[in-house]
Parts: sequence; C-alpha cells; structure tokens
Amino acid sequence: MGQRRPRPLAKLFLLLPWWGIATEGCDRAAPPAAPIAAAQPTVVSLVPAATDLIVGMDAADHLIGVSNYDQNPQVSRLSRVGDYLTTDWERITELHPQLILTQYAPGRTPAGFEEHVLALGSEQENLHIERLNDIYAALTQLGDICNENQKAADAAERLHRQMQNIRDRVSHVPIVPALIVVDETGQDAAGPGNYLDDLLTVAGGRNVLDPASPAWPTLDRETILRLAPQVIVQLLPGASSQVQAQAMQDWNALPDVPAVRDHRIVQLTGPEVLMPGYHVGDLAEQFAAALHPEISTTQPAVQP
Repeated sequence: MGQRRPRPLAKLFLLLPWWGIATEGCDRAAPPAAPIAAAQPTVVSLVPAATDLIVGMDAADHLIGVSNYDQNPQVSRLSRVGDYLTTDWERITELHPQLILTQYAPGRTPAGFEEHVLALGSEQENLHIERLNDIYAALTQLGDICNENQKAADAAERLHRQMQNIRDRVSHVPIVPALIVVDETGQDAAGPGNYLDDLLTVAGGRNVLDPASPAWPTLDRETILRLAPQVIVQLLPGASSQVQAQAMQDWNALPDVPAVRDHRIVQLTGPEVLMPGYHVGDLAEQFAAALHPEISTTQPAVQP
C-alpha cells in the first residue's frame, strides 16, 4: 500500500476517544456571538459522539460548550472547551456547567481532571461507547442526566426503526465479505467487537477479519490479499480529493484483491463516518448501498 503515512489526530479522536493520545493545543473558537438560552441542566461535552446524540434527541439546548472537534452546525456558535487531553478549564469555569461529559477508559482520566470538576461544583458523566448497543445505552444515559427521558426514548426508537429497515431490505440478498479501513493508507482496519463491525452486519456484510482479531488491527498488504474482501469501505472523514485519489492509487497496487479487481472500493468522507453517535443509522445506510448496489437502500436520515 506504499509508505505508511501518519493518521490524522482528528480521526483518532473521533474514532477512539478513550485512547491515551498526546495532543497539540488547538486554537480557541470565538465565543458565541449572542447569548443562547440553555435548558437545565447545562452541559459541556468533550465527546463529539455525545454531542451528536444530544442533538439527535432534540436536546441541544442543554449544551453550552463542546469539544474542539465538534462540527455539527447546530452547535457551531457554542464555546470550544478542549478535547481528550487539552481541556480548557478557564473557559469551562466561565461557562460553569452542571454536567461535563467525557469518555475515558478506566485509568485514563487525566491527572487533576476530577479535582477541577469538583472545584467547579459540576458533575462528570463518563460514557462508554464501543458497540452499537452502547449507543442506545448512551442515549438512555444522556436522557437521564438531561431530564429528557422521553426525547431520548423517541430518538432510540427512531434509530432502532432505521436499523431494522436496513436489515429487512438486505435480508434476501447474499452476505458480502467486506473490509472496513479507517485511514488513507488502508492499513488501519475495523475488526470485530466494535460499532463499525456491528453496522457492517446490519448492512448485510461479513467482516473478513477473524473473530479473534483485535478490534482495531493494523494490516499489511499480504494480509489484505489473503483476506480477499469483495468490498472495501474506506472511511476518510473530511478527506480532500487529493487524499482520496492517493488512497485509490495505493489500492490499485493490489490488483489481485477482489474488491480492487472489481472496482468495489467505496470511500466515505462525511464528517460523521468515524463518530459513534446518532448518525450511525445513516452510516449503516451507506454501508448497505456499498455492499448491495443492486437494491435500493438509501433512505432519508433519521430526524429528531
């Protein structure tokens, strides 16, 4: 696949925010142009997926600050308060949220984080999102802490319906062996035991990686040849046309891979394609369209 290029940090943050990644400081976004009325309780989200879920359940009025990586237009006017490790406590103190949303694995919480939360008189709510079912659980969790249980339940029901609709539409077609890669080199893949693998199953695909593989393995070209995927889905959020073209050129160096031979490499570049948030239903739709172009699979996005 050519020389390995470094994976952009923003992709890592969206995909695996619980990894201990050293980050560079980010420029602060301008504060809101005008005050925004916030519902109670007020929430600062350091997790783009959590922000997406709150917006998806029509509870964005609780948000008063979001992470540096949030791109949803509905939160574009909110203060940017940091990311996985570069928390802007000065700005958070100015906002004085009642709740701060994080996603840290056990033992990964930055030193002093909990002390800052206590000093503010706020509460930390830590999310755990790895599998598709965790997304439904996170909706329930966010509904509880935001006092928006009905909105959360309605959002979960919409997402369930969307997933079931996809399952129904692909139930009569053959399951397609596929590979999901999450960087432009084609070497970082989505193995079993994560939400992307779950979405692939919903969409009528089968992960070509062994069930005993790591959840996020790194592959060499010999392994990709051996796996022989019929379809390759490459997730490149926000990638330029130059990056996409280079990635395709790299794939063309593997003409014996069935997906390359048959021109069945699909590059998805939407900003949400590596985010385990409310847009996973739309991502499952795109997976289904990539795997089964012979049937009509694309449906309107779920709406709050």
